[in-house]
Amino acid sequence: LDNALKSIAPTGNSDYYILPESDDFDKIPGQDPANKLNKAKVELGNMLFFETGVGLDGKHTEGARAYSCASCHIPSAGFRPGAKQGIADGGIGFGRNGEERKLFRDYYKTDEIDA
Repeated sequence: LDNALKSIAPTGNSDYYILPESDDFDKIPGQDPANKLNKAKVELGNMLFFETGVGLDGKHTEGARAYSCASCHIPSAGFRPGAKQGIADGGIGFGRNGEERKLFRDYYKTDEIDA
């Protein structure tokens, strides 16, 4: 594996694929040089990721404030839905990794679900 990684790494070294520590912001690749990561931005992003207040536009009033980014992008499940398809607006419940998120009773049409 190490030889295969070396053969495709732009630097010729498999260390190219080792990611920096999550709090070593200067070494995290893919940043906009004019808008670098810092602790405050990461904390804000974390807060917003789990904030149900972003889900204000539910198709039904019962669905408002009932979902966040984390309703479908579940950290403990590798940021994947815990079911075949994640349900944001129109879902209720959660479970351990999103596997118990089900369609809320007032969302009868599948085109009403934000999946």
